[in-house]
Amino acid sequence: MTKKELLRSLEFMTITDRLEIIEAATSLIREDLNRQSPTTTTTSSGLKDAVDKMASLYGPNTELTEFTDLDIEEFYEHF
Repeated sequence: MTKKELLRSLEFMTITDRLEIIEAATSLIREDLNRQSPTTTTTSSGLKDAVDKMASLYGPNTELTEFTDLDIEEFYEHF
């Protein structure tokens, strides 16, 4: 069945049937993505570890804080 035929047949289905097809297609896509990139969870946990290690450096009263209007020196003077 071509994409065009599939889309035409959806026009004649009930909303419930359309949703069931969408759910089945989404499930197939997720399975394919999980098979193709198993490193996604490894990368995510690696990023989480990095965030956990660096979080304390960006807390209150640390040197790595954002620029504010309360800074004495204008940061654009150096350009």
